[in-house]
Amino acid sequence: ARFNDGAPLALCDDSQAPAVSIAHTGRSAIALVVAPHLNCGIDIEDRATRVVASEAYFADAEADAVSHLGTARAWTVKEAVAKIRPGGLRGDAHSIQLRKNGTNLYATTADGLATDCSTMVFSGASRSLALAVALAGKADAPAMRPLEN
Repeated sequence: ARFNDGAPLALCDDSQAPAVSIAHTGRSAIALVVAPHLNCGIDIEDRATRVVASEAYFADAEADAVSHLGTARAWTVKEAVAKIRPGGLRGDAHSIQLRKNGTNLYATTADGLATDCSTMVFSGASRSLALAVALAGKADAPAMRPLEN
């Protein structure tokens, strides 16, 4: 099942359905399932696919975070954070701003959501993948998305 905005919805016998996020790139896919009291987002990118660090995707204020992470990892963070907000990026990559505070990475959004983010790189014999996970407590997150009819 899905919410109106296309986000996946886990159906359970009780009202405590877990939060779910799904991502894929090429032949790789990943899912994240967390406790009902959290919102979650996950994204994965093949690092061979070049994301250009342009003004269209990243603001000048994000330069430190993008430089630290690399563009593919920075983009996965934006996508993961977008999945915990209703409406995602809303066509505006600048609606999510990445910040680096020492060794900590966090993202802020135009609607006031702030979240810690984790990002990793997985390398195998034939490819290297960038992965990002974002979590927010539902009390700190925007209102739940409506179910589709």
